[in-house]
Amino acid sequence: GLSGSMSSGIVSQVGRILPSQDRGFQIPDIIQTDAAINPGNSGGPLLNMKGEVVGINTAIQSDNGIFAGVGFAIPANTVKKIIPVLIENQTYHHPWVGISGRDVDPDLADVLHLKDARGFLVINV
Repeated sequence: GLSGSMSSGIVSQVGRILPSQDRGFQIPDIIQTDAAINPGNSGGPLLNMKGEVVGINTAIQSDNGIFAGVGFAIPANTVKKIIPVLIENQTYHHPWVGISGRDVDPDLADVLHLKDARGFLVINV
């Protein structure tokens, strides 16, 4: 195969929230990148210019499973917290309140006729 291959890209956003379709909760603090992520290399490292691991490539934004330029990685500091629990218990129970929604930004506050652009709008329970 193509072992030892590497692709390049940029980190275009940090702190993204990634919805988990199959589990019903969101994964916070995701790194967004345009580095190619495909079925064969998800789970591989996202490296900075010094060769340090900054994340683990995890998912792509796609309706058909084909990479379209937007990929997501779990930050390395998150992985460092989860790995010891996975090794010990073979599972990780992600804390979840049972709601989903979005932060109230100035645009949403305007639409909802709110005086202040702060808070959280609960969309699903």
